[in-house]
Amino acid sequence: GQLDGGDAAARRDGSEGGHTPLESRGEGEEALEGDTEVRHHDDREPQADYSDDGVENWGYKPGRDPTAEELPTVIQRFLRTESRIRQARVFTAGLLAHFRLQGDYVFMGSSLLFAYDAALGDAAPLRVSMIDFGHAHAMAEMRAEAAAEGR
Repeated sequence: GQLDGGDAAARRDGSEGGHTPLESRGEGEEALEGDTEVRHHDDREPQADYSDDGVENWGYKPGRDPTAEELPTVIQRFLRTESRIRQARVFTAGLLAHFRLQGDYVFMGSSLLFAYDAALGDAAPLRVSMIDFGHAHAMAEMRAEAAAEGR
C-alpha cells in the first residue's frame, strides 16, 4: 500500500487487515493534511490482476477530496494495523514538533509518503518519508522577496 499526495483508494468495508533525512522505517518510529493517495487491494498475495476492484478512490484526481473529518478514517483504513497507525502518529508528531521550532526554511506543496508491502500482511513495516521539495525556500529568501515587493 502507499499513501502520498495524489489520488486515494481505501477498502470499501473499512476492515483492518527518494530517500530523505525525514524518513521513518520500521517499528518504534511512528494528522495529515492535504491531498492523499491510498491504494489498497483486498488480496495480500501477489496477483496477476492489480485492477481497482475492491478499492475506493479519494483525492484530487478522482475529484473526491476527503474532508478534515473523513481523512483520519481514510488513513486508518489504509494503514490497517495499530502498529502502523502508531508509527504514523509518532512520525507526524515528530515532524510537527520539528516544524514548530525551525524557522529557516519554508516548504510549499511537500507531501508525506506512507508505504508498506501489503503482500506481507499485517506484519509489513510502514515506511514514512517527506517528499516533493520542488518549492522549498530559505526563509531569508522569502523575506527578501516580500520586502522587494513591498509586502
